[in-house]
Amino acid sequence: MIQTNRKEKGTAQNEDRNQKAEISHSSVLSSLSDKLQFPSFLRMVPPSTFQNMALARLVGHFHCTWVGMVVSNDELGLQGGQAIRKSIEDGGGCVAFMEQVNLQFSKERIIRLAEMIKGHTVKVVIVHSSEMHAKALLQTLYSLNVSSKVWIFSASFQIASEVLDNQAWKILNGSLGIAPYTGQMLNFEEFLHNLVPSRDVWDFEVALVENTWNVRSDKKENNQPSVDLEMTNALEDFINTILHYLKHIYFKTRTGEEIFFDENGDAPATYNILNVQIAQDEEFRVVKVGTLDSSAPNDRDISINAGAILWGVRHTQVPRSVFSESCPPGYRRAAKEGEPVCCFDCVPCSQGEISSGTDLLTCLKCPETQWPNERCDQCVHKVIEYLRYDEPLGQTLTSSAILLTFFTASVLGIFIKYRNTPVVKANNQGLSYLLLLALILCFLCTFLFIGCPGTLTCMLRQIMFGIIFSISVSCILAKTVLVVLAFKATNPCSCARKWMGSKIPICIVFLCSLVQTVICTAWLVKSPPFPELNMKSYNEKIIFECNEGDTVFFFYCMLGYMGLLATVSFIVAFLSRNLPGIFNEAKLITFSMLVFVSVWISFIPAYLSTRGKYMVAVEVFAILCSSAGLLGCIFFPKCYIILVRPESNSRQHLVGKTHHTDNKK
Repeated sequence: MIQTNRKEKGTAQNEDRNQKAEISHSSVLSSLSDKLQFPSFLRMVPPSTFQNMALARLVGHFHCTWVGMVVSNDELGLQGGQAIRKSIEDGGGCVAFMEQVNLQFSKERIIRLAEMIKGHTVKVVIVHSSEMHAKALLQTLYSLNVSSKVWIFSASFQIASEVLDNQAWKILNGSLGIAPYTGQMLNFEEFLHNLVPSRDVWDFEVALVENTWNVRSDKKENNQPSVDLEMTNALEDFINTILHYLKHIYFKTRTGEEIFFDENGDAPATYNILNVQIAQDEEFRVVKVGTLDSSAPNDRDISINAGAILWGVRHTQVPRSVFSESCPPGYRRAAKEGEPVCCFDCVPCSQGEISSGTDLLTCLKCPETQWPNERCDQCVHKVIEYLRYDEPLGQTLTSSAILLTFFTASVLGIFIKYRNTPVVKANNQGLSYLLLLALILCFLCTFLFIGCPGTLTCMLRQIMFGIIFSISVSCILAKTVLVVLAFKATNPCSCARKWMGSKIPICIVFLCSLVQTVICTAWLVKSPPFPELNMKSYNEKIIFECNEGDTVFFFYCMLGYMGLLATVSFIVAFLSRNLPGIFNEAKLITFSMLVFVSVWISFIPAYLSTRGKYMVAVEVFAILCSSAGLLGCIFFPKCYIILVRPESNSRQHLVGKTHHTDNKK
């Protein structure tokens, strides 16, 4: 027997025990989907489980996270209300209240409920109740002039003109609701009018029963109980056969709609989304504005024509019903203690973290080689930074080094050209040539600091700088010692005469440079510098630099020794600054050492307070300034005499000046 009438749970259980296939057009109890209890129950409407999810999806589609609920105080309303609430909260929303309603409630209770809804901050209220239970509440809300709320109705609420009066309709203006999808059946009315019972169909059913009975009938004659039993079995087989085909039925209508039952005997859960609208002529209309298909993927399960929706008198667009505004990208949600889940503060992502969406609970940490952009909504690759030739800072330092190298080479050329003049011959011209060559190398070694660091450049930059500068300062120290010895040697009785010659300056330069060479060699052997990507000094960029080794001990030893040489040279030159005029190079050396020591004393705090390419730039600047100080203070005055005052570049002039100085004393 195939029944198509409406039955409740208990009836369905009884029918199932009798192995009767039942197809329901209105039962929505979710428990009827249990095929262990109801194996022969089928229905053409989706169970309430899908309805609950559909309401939550509809609310979430419009980003309403702060809603209220009104449910009927029966099993269907209370259980469904809890399920809807859970679905909304799982989606990140909050249900501010869930109140019950019933047509038998007193007027005072209905008024209290209506006043509570009127004064509440929620702008969207879900009604999961039949229209009869909610009718009195709607009328009361109209009397309280509550027109600022948007109502969303479940499929339990049937919007019927014969049930609701004009007051309820006005409250419903702009509301949304869901109803089970009803397809179009082309020419169905014509089919009903032309339908005539077919004898062929009846003959087919009888033949099927008889065939089943004949197969199972016993060959014995006059055996009546066996015949009745076989007839019963035949009928049961017939019903089971039909039930089997019903469960597995699948076809498409002429309009393209699919008809089938799932494994639970339920039809596809598809709903129409309806909008109650009041036209200018005061006519009430229910307009289909979308569909919701639970079997579709999450990103395509809901389809709404937003332009067809009328939101009522108070709203011209989608109402904002939230307790806290959405957190934009770059922020995360921080729950307020003791408040519902949708009550939160927006907190900026921590350093090194991003959030690329809205209302995210956590921020994601960027990989080590990436860093958040300014909005902290995506990770971008860190900029690899080093002192480049093509940037203004690198171009300035490079140009300065080239220019100073040219000046130094020009001075060397002048000294070679005028090598036979007294100014050049004074104080050992060989040391002057060596010092100028060392200064040229000092300026050129700055190119080891500029550009992309490599294994070779990292190993050579500090080593070359230390050794070349030691040679330069050693030459100055040797010059200073020669000044003192030359003055002492003017006394015929002085033992300083035996120290005069080229061996003393060569020994000074060699020994002083050797000590620095030993320090640098030990540095290379023990812990050589190497190129490194430094990701810790700056958060937003990677510093491509030379790591000076496991320890900076050797680096400071190198600087300390160079400072010691410069200090000794300064002291000796300062003590001999008042020697006769022919030996007045001691004054020039004093000024040059004063500039040199001042530059490197200033270099240490500046070097330690900078990072990355600016640390390298500080060292290059110190090299250029100290070398330029030596070049300017020692050699430019002599070049001035050679090129501008050639009359002063004579032995007679220098001897006369010396005598004049001695007479003054």
